[in-house]
Amino acid sequence: MLKILVYDTNFVKGISRVIPITKIRYWQKHNCKISIFCTKEGEDFYKLELKDIDFITVDYHYTFKNVYWLIWDVIRVNVKAFKKISKITGKFNVVYSQSSVIDFVFIPWILKIVDKNIKWFVMVDNIVPPPQQRPGSLFKKFIPYLAFKLGNLLLRKADGIFVVTNFLEKYFKNLGMKNVVKTNNGYGIQTEIFQGVISNETSKVDALYCGRIHLAKGIMDLVEVTKLVVKKKPDFKTGILGDGDTVTKKTFYEKIKHYGLKNNFLNFGYIAGKEKGDIYRKSDFFLFLSYDEGCPHAVIEAFACNKPVIAYDLSIYHEVFAKYIDSGQLSLFKIGDYEGIASYILNTDFKKKNFNNKLKDYGWEIICQRELEVMRNE
Repeated sequence: MLKILVYDTNFVKGISRVIPITKIRYWQKHNCKISIFCTKEGEDFYKLELKDIDFITVDYHYTFKNVYWLIWDVIRVNVKAFKKISKITGKFNVVYSQSSVIDFVFIPWILKIVDKNIKWFVMVDNIVPPPQQRPGSLFKKFIPYLAFKLGNLLLRKADGIFVVTNFLEKYFKNLGMKNVVKTNNGYGIQTEIFQGVISNETSKVDALYCGRIHLAKGIMDLVEVTKLVVKKKPDFKTGILGDGDTVTKKTFYEKIKHYGLKNNFLNFGYIAGKEKGDIYRKSDFFLFLSYDEGCPHAVIEAFACNKPVIAYDLSIYHEVFAKYIDSGQLSLFKIGDYEGIASYILNTDFKKKNFNNKLKDYGWEIICQRELEVMRNE
């Protein structure tokens, strides 16, 4: 039996854990014993989603006030996690990180050093671009960029790096990383949450965004576009599925209020399961104006639901989503082209746009199977 330790001490409410949960369920079905190294808040969450899991728990609760305070949070939680290293050394075959950013990899990196028998694998779904390529304060943008770069240095001790795009495969191989494994062309989704009868209680929105409330995700751009559309279509409504830090949310909601758009935004907060799937299916289209991405899971969910998607023209999309661009399901616009996007929305009958994607083609089987094969054979 393969004993896998999933490292997740940076769990906070509102950030999706669909991907690790899906993989853990697959591993459990294939003779693996799973333990999760997380905060008490993370343990409470995972216990609702998973069965037969052992926990190594750090007694810490993130304050999540802003990006500056988050640095202090990360330092404190890693100090607490470090104190538990001796208790887990020699007890696992694999430690698994779900991102390459420093807070996901620092403790696994140390564990790899002190435990000569453990294998360390890391899932990477995007890179963090230089600060000048993202919106917002230069210092605030520099912090995640530095965290990403530091994480890359530690990755050199990893036994395997899992990616789902040619771009990421090439990026990490060019850095000299060993055993970079491309497991598929894109991610899978929880297909079951997008099936069945849509609940009568599900709210209807024209445009839907799903993801973090974060400047780099283009959430302020959503407000600008909505403002222009509402001038011609007063009853237009944009739905927000997601959460973020207190400061960014405050700025976001204040901008909505300043523009007089309070009735044109429906803030769902963080929602998972079929309720989330119903919101997707009942919306008219997906509006995703992120400034940088790898292979965005939320967009894949929209494709699977046969929803038209409007996004900024990022080069990575031409690689990972080429077939959706060709079919017309993905419409791309220059970054900051609020007028062009608003005009497109106003002049498009989204209900007449029909696509024929099959949910069965968006499962996780291939990715989970390939990762497990590598972890067992490395």
